[in-house]
Amino acid sequence: MVVTSQLRRAAFGIATSIAEGCGKSTRPEVLRYLDISAGSASETEHHLVTWQDIGGIDARECEELLARVAAIRRMLYALMRNLSD
Repeated sequence: MVVTSQLRRAAFGIATSIAEGCGKSTRPEVLRYLDISAGSASETEHHLVTWQDIGGIDARECEELLARVAAIRRMLYALMRNLSD
């Protein structure tokens, strides 16, 4: 199913962008990749909601996964704030 492959790609994109950013040598570059990672988190949320809408996942499981993604995004934003100071 297309949604699951897009969901998987977006979810892996969160960690991939964090890892890539950690390999950069300047703070602005690291922040840029953390921002990309936060965008992947938003994309992951979108795919989860779409997957629920088409019946691929039940509402309770979707809400649990959405809460986890939201927690990850909060951690990313906190890290970005700390690095911006």
